[in-house]
Amino acid sequence: PSHSRDADRDGVILELRYSMLADVLEPPGAAPASLAALTRAVDSSLAAKNAAREAEGKPRLKEYYRDYALLQEVTKAALRAACGGVTVAHTAEEISPFSVTSFYEAGLAVGAVIESDMVRFSERECAER
Repeated sequence: PSHSRDADRDGVILELRYSMLADVLEPPGAAPASLAALTRAVDSSLAAKNAAREAEGKPRLKEYYRDYALLQEVTKAALRAACGGVTVAHTAEEISPFSVTSFYEAGLAVGAVIESDMVRFSERECAER
């Protein structure tokens, strides 16, 4: 993906490569989900999303969705494993079923993250502040 090339690095103090994070998931017992299980879950989710889109007469998701979904889910799983926990803050109350963000369900499905790791965005709470 072009994410690294196009990323805003203002204020960044640490940057990790995908391969470094993937390596965290490789040793047995190093994480709640292996890289292979997480990859299968993303692939399965992608196939289901494409089938749903085709049923709605919409085009398949672009090829890069898989890359970005894996980048997202491997990052969360590896940092959770390395740091002993992770907090995932979604920035929208409604998550489109066809967005890269929606692949968080793949991570949940294999135990790479757990529901209590998720902080749901609430427009109502933001409006009250």
